[in-house]
Amino acid sequence: MEENSPLIEVLEELIRRSLEAQKKFLPGSNHHSLLKNRIYALHIAKTLIQNETGERQTLYKEELDLAHDTLKSLLSKSEKTIQKLSVGTWQHTLLEKNIEALSIAVSLLDRELNRFKH
Repeated sequence: MEENSPLIEVLEELIRRSLEAQKKFLPGSNHHSLLKNRIYALHIAKTLIQNETGERQTLYKEELDLAHDTLKSLLSKSEKTIQKLSVGTWQHTLLEKNIEALSIAVSLLDRELNRFKH
């Protein structure tokens, strides 16, 4: 798990920040639901990356489907946001790490979903 450790840390930090943000919204509100879906998708992403290390945890197609759009949306938003930031700032550096982790997770998710097609 050595080479994936930084990716796991990035995803855990995204989960932590999303959980903190979720506390600011009433359950059932749009923002609360959005963050709930994001947290779920980030957990799926973390599992996919951990599965690459040999620690296989079964994920079902329904779980992957639920995470797919959320992760792709988060990645897309991150890619748009980073263009507005100055290179070298802490925000840019943080977003670069997030984009790397999300890109890998989306690739793994797409690969897993393709397995269900065959």
